[in-house]
Amino acid sequence: MEEIQEKTKKEYTLNFILNPSIAQEGVSAYKENINEAIQNAGGNIQSSVCQMTPQKLAYPIKKGGSGYLCESTFVIDSDAVPQINEGLSRDKNLMRFIIQSKERNRVITRERRVRKKPLTKTFSPESADTASLRHENEDAKEKREKVSIEEIDKKLDEIIKNI
Repeated sequence: MEEIQEKTKKEYTLNFILNPSIAQEGVSAYKENINEAIQNAGGNIQSSVCQMTPQKLAYPIKKGGSGYLCESTFVIDSDAVPQINEGLSRDKNLMRFIIQSKERNRVITRERRVRKKPLTKTFSPESADTASLRHENEDAKEKREKVSIEEIDKKLDEIIKNI
């Protein structure tokens, strides 16, 4: 029967910001009070950490620019989480908090699509293909240069006579 109860328990993380008006000595005592409330609801605390100096916040929360950042990790039955949530929401010294399931924190990533490089043929000067291409280009230039206006006139006259 204990195995069935264990399956309904999940691992949660509680992140919260304490009001900076609390003295530094009182931060650890306040953290212990929150952990005790979790244990009274049937939870098992795995880790609990608080920064002992107030940290500046990115934006003001409840007209406060700083606060003590804390985190607690615990295992509890999912039915007891609303009870903890309700108790924390009544607390005036908590500026903000969030309870997250560890299972939801998993980041699902997919493989990135790798772009194929464009097809470009590069020629090295040692390549025989480039030598033949250069030779062909030079021949074409010579043919264009050799044709004079007089030759073109003769060709046009021949074509007109045939018509």
